[in-house]
Amino acid sequence: MYILKDVLVFSISAIALCLFIIFFNHIGIPPIFNLCLSAFIYGVFCAYCFHNTKFILSLLSIFYISILFMSLDSKVILMFLITLISYLNIKPIINYLLKIYQNKMLNNKISVFMETKR
Repeated sequence: MYILKDVLVFSISAIALCLFIIFFNHIGIPPIFNLCLSAFIYGVFCAYCFHNTKFILSLLSIFYISILFMSLDSKVILMFLITLISYLNIKPIINYLLKIYQNKMLNNKISVFMETKR
């Protein structure tokens, strides 16, 4: 079930990546900066939404290889590398922030429980 959800979210996020590129191109951002910014946003989104690293890396590889075969442009490799770098750097930060949030929520529940007990 989780694999089906991940594939569906990944396909929707791939469409969103294409829309980011079109939108940034429409507002006049230079093409290389446009691709780099879109790839970075996509990597951050993947780090936030997907928890299975091996699965998402395989999906990213398939996605960017298919784009590379369609366009035959070296900019796709740049986008893939930026997405991987942003994913691999943001993923530990998100996990750390999630642990801090869970500990804070746990401490709040304990303090509420101790106040009601008095």
